[in-house]
Amino acid sequence: MTRMTTTLTLNGPAIRLAIEREQEDILASAGIFLQDRMVSATPEDTGRARGSITYATSRRQSRPRFPAVLKNVIDAPVAPNVVHIGTDLWYFRYLESGTSKTPARNIIQGTFERSRNAIRHLFIVGYNSALGRFR
Repeated sequence: MTRMTTTLTLNGPAIRLAIEREQEDILASAGIFLQDRMVSATPEDTGRARGSITYATSRRQSRPRFPAVLKNVIDAPVAPNVVHIGTDLWYFRYLESGTSKTPARNIIQGTFERSRNAIRHLFIVGYNSALGRFR
């Protein structure tokens, strides 16, 4: 009787790195999507507020649309598995929450609320695609 054996090696670090890269791609896609939605929801008086909206993940950062106006939007380090979307423009909070003379526009919160299902879909499609690569 002949004995047959097989060896299965789990390459954990390589798989973990591939999954982290896939997560980074999914987060960047969500960041790009929300950045574009927020830019289109922001009023275009001078374009400065629109140009200041950026996103950042632990490995990527979007380029400001108007580099002469905006120098470093997101300076703080970003934790893994997180995407930051926003602006450092000092008066953007007044566009967002309003003043005594202007109503609140809810650009950031409203965009996220309106885009919740689309973002969920981005994550589902991204994770399904990533899992398909490991089958």
